[in-house]
Amino acid sequence: MRVRLWDRLLDREADPPPSGPVPIGRYVFVDAEQGAPGGGSASGRRRTSGRGGVFGPRGPSGGRDLSLAGRRVRSGDHLVAIGDWTLWDEDRRQATHGACDPCALPDEVTERAVLGVAAGLERLGVEPAGRWLRESPLLGDTEIGPRLRRRRMDDEIAEHLDALRAVCHDPADRLRVVNRLVPVGLARRITPATITRLAGHSEDWNRLRPDGVEPKVVLASSREQNLDFYENRVAARLVDHLWGDVVARLNAVARIDEMFSDLDRYVADAVDRPWRQQGKLFDLIEGVVANETWKDLAAVRRKELGAVRDALVALRGGGVLPGVNRQAEIGTALRATNLFVNEGRYRRVRDLWQAWVNDRTGRDREDAPSARIQDWCRGFTVYTGLLLLHALDHLGLLGKPVGSDGPAGAGGASPFTRGGPPIRLGTGDVAATGTAVTLAWLPTEVFEVAVGGRAVLRVLALPHALTGHGRTSATRDETQRLITEKPVIPTLIVYPGTFEERQALPERLRLEVFSGCDSPVPWRRGGVGLLPISPMEIDSVVRLARSLYSVLARERHRDHPLSIRCRQAYAREVGDGADWLRAEETGLLVTRPPAPGELAAARARLQSLRARVAGRPDGAGEAELLDRVADELTANAESLAEYTRCPVCLQRRPDPWRAYRSRRDGTYSCECPQGHARWELRRCASCTRPYPVINAAPVPEGVEFDGDGVDRLLGSHVVSMPCRLRPSVFLCPSCGTCGVAFDGKGSGCRRCCPEGRDVATGRAAES
Repeated sequence: MRVRLWDRLLDREADPPPSGPVPIGRYVFVDAEQGAPGGGSASGRRRTSGRGGVFGPRGPSGGRDLSLAGRRVRSGDHLVAIGDWTLWDEDRRQATHGACDPCALPDEVTERAVLGVAAGLERLGVEPAGRWLRESPLLGDTEIGPRLRRRRMDDEIAEHLDALRAVCHDPADRLRVVNRLVPVGLARRITPATITRLAGHSEDWNRLRPDGVEPKVVLASSREQNLDFYENRVAARLVDHLWGDVVARLNAVARIDEMFSDLDRYVADAVDRPWRQQGKLFDLIEGVVANETWKDLAAVRRKELGAVRDALVALRGGGVLPGVNRQAEIGTALRATNLFVNEGRYRRVRDLWQAWVNDRTGRDREDAPSARIQDWCRGFTVYTGLLLLHALDHLGLLGKPVGSDGPAGAGGASPFTRGGPPIRLGTGDVAATGTAVTLAWLPTEVFEVAVGGRAVLRVLALPHALTGHGRTSATRDETQRLITEKPVIPTLIVYPGTFEERQALPERLRLEVFSGCDSPVPWRRGGVGLLPISPMEIDSVVRLARSLYSVLARERHRDHPLSIRCRQAYAREVGDGADWLRAEETGLLVTRPPAPGELAAARARLQSLRARVAGRPDGAGEAELLDRVADELTANAESLAEYTRCPVCLQRRPDPWRAYRSRRDGTYSCECPQGHARWELRRCASCTRPYPVINAAPVPEGVEFDGDGVDRLLGSHVVSMPCRLRPSVFLCPSCGTCGVAFDGKGSGCRRCCPEGRDVATGRAAES
């Protein structure tokens, strides 16, 4: 199959193919005969023109025959490998070499959980999007149960750990003969090697004598204890193997236990949330919360594994089995030596080794590494699609799941498939009334959100664990390479990451790896955001919903204040005496929702004006123009009235002309009559772009929270991030500038002014 290599981040062909370090999943091979990917999506229509890429001109004859790691690539494969890779071009007879960091794969729990959810969704086939909502994105019982139940290996460790401890602290030993240079007075035994050494090394002489040599040091033989032999090497390697397995299991159980704690926190906090969000959160967690046995098992297993880990710590010190080569090649099948057969302690160590081998053999995957990593890339994309649907449902844009009480929404009833037609979503409270919001799953494994046919956000599922290295420098380098890219359409990169990994990073880097659409990296305007997700964090749905909410809310205000194009003379006559209308050179500007009497008066002036111009020679065209102005005036008045709907309780003010307080710079503010929230449109002092803000929950001053802190404090009701020093001031989601820092008052904030950076430009301040 002839294919093209597509850069999913920059949304174009890779020209030339990348070399060197490559993030897992950034590049995908697409069918050359399909032309430019994108199908009927908004961005796809813009990509169908332009020059050909590195693999030839566009069209059925384009593309190349490529091989990756000796295997012919197919459409849908990713440019990935565990370690080094070679991409061979069969047509041009040339190779490109690169590498993927094997440490960028997630932990086993995350990988298996994501693949399990993805496999279940793939079995559904072509189903409505609402059917997907029945599947939970959280770690399911098929993954939780086996990790919390006691395994046979646990019994083997409990039975034989004392024998392993005895061998480590009191091992069998052997004597070996060694030759060492010692002073003459300490030598007890000499050998022929002693004479040979003395004859050839005059530096060992003390002085010459008439009858020979008086030596200073001699090579003397002695016997010493030797522990470095096969059976002790097996014991040392077994300690290391058990340590790795027990620590991995303990981390998995600890994360499951912490997931239960997060769920308990969500249940406790649900009382303070709007009832609509309460129901959606409970739908996600009901199956996990209801199983009290899992919570008890998690606590018990965590305690047991912690005790085993502590016991193994004492067997890994430098004074245990000194001199034993722990890196020696052992294999899996042990030899039947005298110690393993006849010595009781070593016999039990042999039995424990065999139990470990059996346990590992039963759990190891049989898939080839290349197939495994390709499955992971595809599975993570499917899992991200599920999270995206849950996030949209969380915002009320998708409708109810098929089979639940009540009809499914427009988006919920549409099939959601890779490369299929976009599904139409509702508007909820985050999109303008009558504006079409669509979600498309492109052939390039990218999700695209469009409003009114215009792409406003691309969600890229990057299966690269940016924070999973354990190396801060590697995380920083990879993050910088991603966030400094400048795609045409704003792109949100979703990647696998855990709370523990992020907390181990420096604060500045922690802000960069968790920079959603609502909280861009300070002073970065590249159009790329990073968002970590995990099947063990329910906050994954909330933070993805928050990013979507921010983008759609900004798009809703893109044309604010609303205007109507018409002749300036008409605008002056219609707007005369109406403080909610302003005459401009290009037409009328609607500055606030009108009262019913005000709207009726404006329409009456339009009708009077229409009657006067109808008798002119060009009256027919002018009358049609005024009819359009009347229709747009009514529609814009209704749209502005919708701005008074509370984003928390979704109740609209019955008197929008009073609730909507407009400002001269085209911004406004509103308050919920029930006191749930205050929302505004503000203008950034740095980039001058307008941006919406919501004050839905009190935030104490001086709290230095990152993305995880916003998850806990504010949830999904965030379109712009509040300032750390003054929560009444917000960060511009377009440029990341904080109003406090821009005014030169943010010197105490480590987010906006680290390392003496100038608050207005982000550059290092001059000395």
